[in-house]
Amino acid sequence: MTLPTESKNSQSQFNEMLNELRAILTNQLHDLRLLNDIADVIIRDQHLSISVESLKDYEDQLLLITEQQHQRFGVIDYIINEHILAVKKGIASKEQIVVIGKEARKTEAGIRTVKLFLSDVINMLNPNSQLVNRIDDRLQYFYKRSKELEKEIAILQARVN
Repeated sequence: MTLPTESKNSQSQFNEMLNELRAILTNQLHDLRLLNDIADVIIRDQHLSISVESLKDYEDQLLLITEQQHQRFGVIDYIINEHILAVKKGIASKEQIVVIGKEARKTEAGIRTVKLFLSDVINMLNPNSQLVNRIDDRLQYFYKRSKELEKEIAILQARVN
């Protein structure tokens, strides 16, 4: 993405940034649902003893989400910074991109937090773990915060559309 040099390009630049934010929000929701699916399986199977291979698979999925989050954080920051520059240069006048970008950044940070709680649960389920078993507390917070995040993302998606 580059800054437009003419004012007629500012609307297309604005639309491009909005489209990028839409895609980010959709990906956030997808990752949040994947995390919920993992948590649901863990709850269902935790008393049956989850295999080390399954725990490794969950860890791999969390690593993939972490990589995607790093990319999304970079894109969000880029969009925010580029739009701030465009507003300062008088090329863009709408600050909606900055506001939505900052909100998308907050939801991304929220997803990172629930992912860390789920990661703690996975580590506690490892048979070789010496961690204190606080699985129920972690999962309770996970579900509470993930529901809030889902609502926040839905509100942001409505604002972008």
